[in-house]
Amino acid sequence: MWEGATQYWTAFLDLNRARGRDMGAPEPLRYADMLDYARAFGYAETRTDLEEFCDLMTSLDGMILDHSAAQQKAARDRTTRGG
Repeated sequence: MWEGATQYWTAFLDLNRARGRDMGAPEPLRYADMLDYARAFGYAETRTDLEEFCDLMTSLDGMILDHSAAQQKAARDRTTRGG
């Protein structure tokens, strides 16, 4: 397993829990929240560390947002088909 993977996954879960919701759908993680979290919990010793942390969080966030959008679309499709 990639060294530090658990810590980064925990960081993402923390940020995910704190994210805003718009009508129940998740909003994208705020860049400022990612920066604050990285600095507060020691993920950002250098600028490169900070960029890598934010890139990873943004990638994970994209997967969550894509999955949520697909679920919402499927629910709408079921509703419009009457089932």
